[in-house]
Amino acid sequence: MTVAETRYTYAGAARRVRRDESTIKRWRREGMAMSWDDAIPPRRVVAEEVLLAEYRERLRRWPIHQQRRPEGLTKPGAE
Repeated sequence: MTVAETRYTYAGAARRVRRDESTIKRWRREGMAMSWDDAIPPRRVVAEEVLLAEYRERLRRWPIHQQRRPEGLTKPGAE
């Protein structure tokens, strides 16, 4: 049994990760994998797992986000 992959347009992706549409477009320009859907006219879409992986990676590299994290979550092995 196959599970349908969730794909988002720019607007949907922006809502999903609570960012602006222009941010999602910048992520694409910077290398986030996107594809075209079968709609008429065709539009860019991103798979949910790709979007969330990009979002997590950008949070990991964002210094301000790292400073706001609780101390216990930054140590290896902390749960």
